[in-house]
Amino acid sequence: MRLAAAKVQSLPTGKRLTLQHHRPIGSSLRFLLLLGLLLACLPCLSFSQSAPAPAARPTSRCNSKTQTNGKLRERARAVSQHPSALGYSALGVDYVRADDLDCAAEAFEKALALDPGLWQAHYNLGLTLIRKRNYKDAAEQFREALKQHPDSAEAHDSLGLCLQQLGRSEEAAAEFKSALRINPQLPNAAFHLARTLSSEGRYKAAVYYYQQALALVSSDAKLAGKIRLELATAYASGKDYKHAIATLRQVLVAQPGSAPDAAEAHFDLGNVYAHDLNYPEAAREYEKALRLDPANDAARFSRAKALMIIHQVRQAVPDLKGYTKRHPQDAEGYAILGEAYKDLALYSKAVVTLERAIKLNAGNYSAHYNLGVSLEHLGRTDQAVAELQSAKKLKPDAPEVLYELGLIRSREKQAHAARQDFDAFQEIKQQGDAELKAGVLGEQGNAAMKNGQVRQAIVSYRAALKLNPKDTKLRYDLALALAQQGNAEGERGQLQQALHDDPSFSEAHNQLGVCYMGESRLREAEREFKAAIKNDPGYAEAENNLGVLYGKEGRNPDALALFERATTDDPRYAQAFLNWGLILASQGKYAEAIAKFRRAIDLNPHSSQARTALKMAEAQQAPRKTPPSP
Repeated sequence: MRLAAAKVQSLPTGKRLTLQHHRPIGSSLRFLLLLGLLLACLPCLSFSQSAPAPAARPTSRCNSKTQTNGKLRERARAVSQHPSALGYSALGVDYVRADDLDCAAEAFEKALALDPGLWQAHYNLGLTLIRKRNYKDAAEQFREALKQHPDSAEAHDSLGLCLQQLGRSEEAAAEFKSALRINPQLPNAAFHLARTLSSEGRYKAAVYYYQQALALVSSDAKLAGKIRLELATAYASGKDYKHAIATLRQVLVAQPGSAPDAAEAHFDLGNVYAHDLNYPEAAREYEKALRLDPANDAARFSRAKALMIIHQVRQAVPDLKGYTKRHPQDAEGYAILGEAYKDLALYSKAVVTLERAIKLNAGNYSAHYNLGVSLEHLGRTDQAVAELQSAKKLKPDAPEVLYELGLIRSREKQAHAARQDFDAFQEIKQQGDAELKAGVLGEQGNAAMKNGQVRQAIVSYRAALKLNPKDTKLRYDLALALAQQGNAEGERGQLQQALHDDPSFSEAHNQLGVCYMGESRLREAEREFKAAIKNDPGYAEAENNLGVLYGKEGRNPDALALFERATTDDPRYAQAFLNWGLILASQGKYAEAIAKFRRAIDLNPHSSQARTALKMAEAQQAPRKTPPSP
């Protein structure tokens, strides 16, 4: 059986957007799932009647702490009379309950001095050190716990959290996956793995593991709401705005309007609508967020920007005035407030405000442009030209600044200079019109491909490229159409030109690698797949394809690592599971291969390849009957 490369589909059209208000990894949810583990992992404790060698009693500070807490006093007295590792470990837990982390750490250390092999004490000391934000020492404690108890899913998960905080994301992800292999029902591990993947921009995989964590905590409405907020961020960061909006709506349905998460959900929903270019809805959601949390200046500023875009300028001004008053060093705030004054014909106010914005950030194009326009309306022509020239230097191909300069020079009887500005303006405008027409032709090509009209699609793509030859997305789509037509040389040429114009185009690198592999040019294919993965570290198809290449060359360990990574980046990638199983079967690891084939069939029940591979592996694994003796 052969390993199969990924099928490549046409890319969707549209601009690439980035979230401006992506929630950082260091939010308040970090320890939300973790803290419940401290007491759950402890066995029932009993005190030995024959005490081991005496251990030091608690320090005077910890000793005095016990005098004000009856349970601590009782536990400390018992440990004093019968010193034991389990006793000190239990005392440490009581100190944690009393929120005295220093005394808790001291008690766990004393337990380990008596019994270095008590893995629970290592584990609980590690959790205590996490709460003290001592991630390096906490990681060592979890490693010690795993030496004694390697099947502790909680210890793997907690070690992963420490590694994540230490900036070692790949190692952290490996620990989270180990935890899930041991206990697929552990929500902590799924949640922490999702966060790690999201922080690396691997949003498709992050969504899968957020969903897994969500399913495991569905009975806890508050916790589920917090996970949904992060799931929505992963959807939006991956440009899946439809599911991001639906997820945030779920949060708002599940939470009462006054709940703390509701304000955050409305704010995030506003951000998603803004990135989906639905600014009226964005403004409404920011307004709802502000009703619940009037101190949220980020929502106030975002609402003002949305109102400006939908031309509700007068309504935006109070928000902008309040924002700049509270954030006097924010150049963007002054720039937008100045633009609002300009749009309201309050030119003197606009000049003062925009000059403040430029003083804070001289590289702000819109501040220079709007200042130039405002100065011209006040009759300060020379200063207006100077500001517009500054704007032109920052953005030479901005048509509005060329048009404004042309108007001023025309009024000033500078006919030649005015003509140059207007000619440049017309050239840029014509290019913009050509790009719009090319976009329409590209969509016609996409529709033809969808209907199986490959030849008509090629005609549309070629016509579009004549109007906009630098559109690498059009070249990529043309390459795919040529591949369907069997024109490998034409496909390769279009992909190479696309990569000449945009060397970071991951999908083109991957497809060119598929071309080269089909021509047995394996080193060139390897180079392209690696380039695709370098530019897009979560690109599961390229990881799978490179794994296929290594499998063909017999580099099985490298292939296995890539299939594992591909299925992490896209846990629903049936083809990668199938390929993973094929390599395992070739090594005689039939039980592991069968598990991968079954997973591939679960994901794609119609895969005849996976079903055939499963039957062959099961036949190889089945015990062979010994023929009867003659």
